[in-house]
Amino acid sequence: MERNEALYRITVGENPDFKIAAFASRGTPTGIDVFKVLEEGVLPVRDIGMAGKGGGQIGAGIVSAPVECFREAAERLSVPSFR
Repeated sequence: MERNEALYRITVGENPDFKIAAFASRGTPTGIDVFKVLEEGVLPVRDIGMAGKGGGQIGAGIVSAPVECFREAAERLSVPSFR
């Protein structure tokens, strides 16, 4: 529940098709805003699975990208493009 609440703070909207019953049918947090990530200090998470060499799943977990990825993206988005 806490993780979803945090994700609402760093996204630009809610998905109209995918609802979360525990949140009174609010839409899932959608559209990560790199500026909000830096402002809120909340890193988005991803659920991952690891495939085994011979097939099948051998592990799973939750990971986040390093904050540096979001800092660099914000810098690049803040600079006008001269193409």
